[in-house]
Amino acid sequence: MLNSLNTKKIQGTELFLKIIKKAVYDRSPIIAWFTKDKKRKIRNVRINSISTKDGTIGVTLDDMTDDFHAYIEGEKSLSFFITKNYVIFKLELEQFDAGNYFFKIPQNFLRLERRRSLRLYCDDEALDAKIKFKKMDREGAKFLQFEKDCNDYSTGGVSFNVRGKEATLFEEGELVKGIKITQKNLTFIVDGCVIYKKPVNSQTENSELEWRVGVEFLDLSPKQKVIVDNFIIKNLKSVTPTNKSNEAAT
Repeated sequence: MLNSLNTKKIQGTELFLKIIKKAVYDRSPIIAWFTKDKKRKIRNVRINSISTKDGTIGVTLDDMTDDFHAYIEGEKSLSFFITKNYVIFKLELEQFDAGNYFFKIPQNFLRLERRRSLRLYCDDEALDAKIKFKKMDREGAKFLQFEKDCNDYSTGGVSFNVRGKEATLFEEGELVKGIKITQKNLTFIVDGCVIYKKPVNSQTENSELEWRVGVEFLDLSPKQKVIVDNFIIKNLKSVTPTNKSNEAAT
């Protein structure tokens, strides 16, 4: 499956400005990036203040790092993801003056659909991810250790497959402890809760029935969420829909 975002295109500069003003008010974490040499360059930013004039939006950014202007020098646009309200947009840079970035106000932007977080599918060998966790046995006597290939994950949760007798250990609402996901240079550990279990194949004489288990994370910290979103944006094959008219982010 192609790692791309399921998004909806939304029109209107007035609604866009309302969303930006809310991000300023809430001090929402925002991920900013541009693509150079086929790689996404990512920084964490916050929008401190905005102003509008002649079809442009003036923005002051706190990027939590040094020399942000030098970092993006020569770039014509930046893409942004507001993690709190799942909005993605692209702004064309007009000028930089006295600490303010002036961008063209976009005519449209994108909002994530169906899921309330970015999701990375791990069916590409280069994105191979492993998941380790503990699950209480049916007698409640001890925790059993598991290691599985990760199907996909987001800041909301993770899915993996089980088969045979081990599938009886996973039922909706049950706790999964110490989930550790490792992929490239990313590692994070959380607890979770089973939210679904569904068959992915039909049992035959020579094979066991296989199930996909979905687990919702319970205690991913705000800092962990930003780290995971950063990693996902870096590794998504596409951060736009295939429809070329939707030019909100690349």
